[in-house]
Amino acid sequence: MIVITIEGGLVQGISTDDPKLVGQEVIVIDYDAEGADPEEVQKVPQGKGKTEDAVVSRKEIGVLFQPVAKFIKKGNPCSPYQ
Repeated sequence: MIVITIEGGLVQGISTDDPKLVGQEVIVIDYDAEGADPEEVQKVPQGKGKTEDAVVSRKEIGVLFQPVAKFIKKGNPCSPYQ
């Protein structure tokens, strides 16, 4: 399982309970670039020669905190693991 933590519309972290994925790099493309530092905004190809402004960042997948994994797997009513 991979868990993406978002706060204020920004990806704060990515974690997993799969040891094979821990340490892997993930690229986050945020097309909500309004208000971002101009140095952070990049033109991302969209096809047919078009581009979109986006903030692109790299995140490393960390180890999922076990109480969170248990909450997702057992205690959360919207969990796909029910």
